[in-house]
Amino acid sequence: MLLRLVAVEVDGVAVVVLDRGRSMPGRGAWLHPDLGCLELARRRSAVARSLHLAGPVDLAGMAEQITVLCQNG
Repeated sequence: MLLRLVAVEVDGVAVVVLDRGRSMPGRGAWLHPDLGCLELARRRSAVARSLHLAGPVDLAGMAEQITVLCQNG
């Protein structure tokens, strides 16, 4: 299973969220449901690059969301 990430604008800042239904509009990026994969993507700026975003993106809530998702199966 892969997770789909999309960027939404909140107060002029791009925030990356999980697209649980895999149907949100816009460009999506795919990620394994693993915190190591998220960290590697963060270090390489892969999420911003995949979503065609300029500058840094807020991934703060992604670790918690992925952890909860993995615990709930």
